Amino acid sequence: LSQVFNMHHHLILEFGSSALYIFQGESFRAVTALFIHADGRHLLGNLAGLLIFGAPLISLSGYGTGPFLLVLAGTWGNLINAFYQGDARLSIGASTAIMGAAGSLAAFQITRKRPHNTKGLGYRIWNRMIPFFACATLVAMFSHGTNTDVSAHVFGFLAGLFWGIPFFPLHRTLDQRIVEPVSLAVCAYILVLALATGILS
Repeated sequence: LSQVFNMHHHLILEFGSSALYIFQGESFRAVTALFIHADGRHLLGNLAGLLIFGAPLISLSGYGTGPFLLVLAGTWGNLINAFYQGDARLSIGASTAIMGAAGSLAAFQITRKRPHNTKGLGYRIWNRMIPFFACATLVAMFSHGTNTDVSAHVFGFLAGLFWGIPFFPLHRTLDQRIVEPVSLAVCAYILVLALATGILS
């Protein structure tokens, strides 16, 4: 049991996201940290989060672009959080990517085409902002707990929103038969490259 604990502790130290190491060039940690969890409860909680936010995102975007958006938002969230924290603390878990999925879902609703209506501009802007506030509220609800990295959740959400707003209008115009397998291949390449860089560094 102590050997398992030591190995787990070693994995967190070697692959967790931390400004101290990222500033030294170990940017792969922003990716690998998404796949490391503190314990079974942490893992199960994030699996539930993936079902709530990740599955609808993949369903709306596609089997390739959905995972790519998850990894992109999670990685950017971890990188921005590292710069924000600026210290040696380690951040782990898929929750940054899950909050990124929530941000991307908000972006989908914001950019979705709606039937033309005669109501004023203020109403139309407010109508588009409702999904943002709804998803932000959900992020706040899921960002509790003693060891929760709240800033990572916030930056993950904002990264998902940031990338989702240009992504969905563009995604609707592209040939999905090409985009989805290419996006899945790029996503797999990023994951393998990050893991290989971490092992060999």
